[in-house]
Amino acid sequence: MSRAFCLVLAEMAAGGFATLVFVPPNVLGPSFFRFAGLLYSAFVAGALYLLHRAAPGVMPVSVGIALALPVGAYAALAWTRWRGITYLCVWVSLPAAAVFVGHLATGGVPSAPGGPVAAVASRAASALFTGSAMTAMLFGHWYLTTPNLPARHLQRLNVAVIAGLALVVARAILTAGLLWNGAGDPVIPARLLGGVFVLARVLFGIVATTACVALTWYCLREESTQAATGFLYLVVCFSLMGEFISHVLEPQLRLPL
Repeated sequence: MSRAFCLVLAEMAAGGFATLVFVPPNVLGPSFFRFAGLLYSAFVAGALYLLHRAAPGVMPVSVGIALALPVGAYAALAWTRWRGITYLCVWVSLPAAAVFVGHLATGGVPSAPGGPVAAVASRAASALFTGSAMTAMLFGHWYLTTPNLPARHLQRLNVAVIAGLALVVARAILTAGLLWNGAGDPVIPARLLGGVFVLARVLFGIVATTACVALTWYCLREESTQAATGFLYLVVCFSLMGEFISHVLEPQLRLPL
């Protein structure tokens, strides 16, 4: 379970920082950039440390440094008069984040159907979903202090959340089909403990999350950004819970759920 927690944190850190590209650089004050920089610096540093302790060999030092450098530069520049360059740091981090997520995938379950390509696609879906939800929730808080901020900015971020959710749901449906046809290890879900985990994955990680994302979309259509931010809290909680259970089950199922 410690390995699963490390993977979820690492995916969310990489995906969350990368989705800061959807946050316009000129509409917010310095407090957002400072808080986002400190938060994602802590997430990336914590993920790298925990991966080193709980999953050694998954993340090469050079790959970790390649992502940590633009994140650290973002955090440092946010406290200076050149904080506008922070947006460039996010764009520079995109290839590093992609390689980072790729190494998370190749250090997972190597014998899963579809090989490394399917594993990378699965990790990328998780990173986009959990990361965009975290960034959207964080961005939503600034509508409390900037009431004239147009809702379209948060709506654009919510589109990224919906895209991530669609990929995760598609992955779950594909996994169910593969298990039905005898791929992976279909025995585990039939057991009591495995069945409980699978049920929790479906109810919390997919059904509850989908409902909250739909409510977020409705609130943003009505330009009720405060209500949308509240539902994004739930999206973050349920998405992290669902992806954690998915990573716990993956070594047994030999498939990402």
